[in-house]
Amino acid sequence: MRESKFDVEAVQEKEPREQRGFSSPAEEFQLVQAPERKTSKCIFVSVTIHHLGSIDVLTGTFNTRFDVNLRWCNDVVGDTERFIPLIRFPGAVDWSKTMEDVIYNDDTFSYARMSICGTFCFPQYLQNFPFDVQGLKITLQLGINRLGSPREYLSVEDGFTFVQDPKHPTLIDRQVDEEYFLRPARYYYSETSNIMSRGGTRSKFVVVVPAQRRSKYWLFNNYGFVCLCQLMSFSAFAIPPDGGNSLADTLTVTLTVLLLMVAYKFSIAATMPKLSYMTHFDKYMIMVTSLIFLQYVATTFVITFLPTDDMRKGMFNLFIISFCVACGMHVLIFRSGRMAMLHQLDGLHAMGRVDECARCTFENAGVFMDESGKVDDLRAYQKALIQVARK
Repeated sequence: MRESKFDVEAVQEKEPREQRGFSSPAEEFQLVQAPERKTSKCIFVSVTIHHLGSIDVLTGTFNTRFDVNLRWCNDVVGDTERFIPLIRFPGAVDWSKTMEDVIYNDDTFSYARMSICGTFCFPQYLQNFPFDVQGLKITLQLGINRLGSPREYLSVEDGFTFVQDPKHPTLIDRQVDEEYFLRPARYYYSETSNIMSRGGTRSKFVVVVPAQRRSKYWLFNNYGFVCLCQLMSFSAFAIPPDGGNSLADTLTVTLTVLLLMVAYKFSIAATMPKLSYMTHFDKYMIMVTSLIFLQYVATTFVITFLPTDDMRKGMFNLFIISFCVACGMHVLIFRSGRMAMLHQLDGLHAMGRVDECARCTFENAGVFMDESGKVDDLRAYQKALIQVARK
């Protein structure tokens, strides 16, 4: 990582990929949000995200490129020629500036702008995978006055805090990832602990982009394959139970499908992070594997204990029971996935607030949000992103 004039003291802190004790991003963000403070030395900030993609659940990282716009009042900082705030990015794995700092002044305010490109980490919540919503975070933290001598810490105790700029929106201006729907960016305020910061508590400005996974890929290519295996297992009941090789073929078909499910489970595990909990897809795999195993056990029981004359009727009854149970379980598991997705979307407001300036920008483009900042028409929102990016 190239050393930046905005980060000469920073030691990048990679956040853990799994935050135990939280089942969704909303639960974590509710805990870490800091109360708003009325201070006299506000650093107005806004973030414009131009690119966000390459979201990798295996490593818990994403790539992004964004602009940071800062503004502060000349009267509250004293000597404007010797005040430039240093900004840290504690959630970054690696970052660099794509454009040199732009700093200028007028009679009332001083302004600074920097363009950042880097890889950031995010805590993953995959309990509802692939019906999940991830909160992609970009954290800005106040450091020191870069031009101060001796070193001047910009601490909350001294009145320095981040405040969302009311004149410039914090937003993401284009959709570039085909695996996720990137919903409107949100923000909240946080603070460092006294233990982790020399010179007092530091203000944090956290931008959160809710990323809703497009689950159709997994539904068609993975859930569909597993469901097909379940249907194939029913072909064992089409073999006439006439004794001899036909009974062995019945068990062989079911056993082959069961072994196929086990092999598929191991192949999928290689593409997922090692988690201490089960995802929605894990539960579905276990459900279908268990149904096929129980079907195999029940078939063995019918072949072993029923007389030959009753075997055909017993196999038919077993098929009806197995098919009905499988259909009912599939309805329940897919309904639970849909309900989990809706529950996460209803909880988006807990990830932070949508900037009012950004809300007005999108409303002017024909996209309306409810009070929590939720957008129902994603297609209209994506078209509005194109209009915003062109302006």
